[in-house]
Amino acid sequence: MLSNKLLIVCFILVVSCLLNIGYSQDEAAEIDSGDCIDCHETGKHETLIEKDLSNSIHDGFECLECHEDMDTAPHDESSEFYAGDEGCRNCHDDASDEYEAHGRMAVGKCEDMPQCMDCHGDHDILPSDVKLSKTH
Repeated sequence: MLSNKLLIVCFILVVSCLLNIGYSQDEAAEIDSGDCIDCHETGKHETLIEKDLSNSIHDGFECLECHEDMDTAPHDESSEFYAGDEGCRNCHDDASDEYEAHGRMAVGKCEDMPQCMDCHGDHDILPSDVKLSKTH
């Protein structure tokens, strides 16, 4: 009876080790901005991201300049990064500081706090002096 229990424990350990070995081989591969369009042809509003960006003030930017922690495929599920948060704040320091006091006491303290893209757009951000801009 003891040998059966020992065999079961050994079997479980061997299977666990094999699963861990398999997992390390399936690690996410690093990608660059050129790989993004393969999976993300359209944006949130079902428009072509590439076309939106070509008309945007951010034309010429690489995807990973804003979506900096999406540099692996598959993407890290624990990452909740999205442009409109740290992606915008990295370049727009003054606007970021102003927004923290723009109708809110502190960033992150309000469940329904708008993100930058809620007012400015996502991939189709135009200069505010352009009539079609969301902030014109």
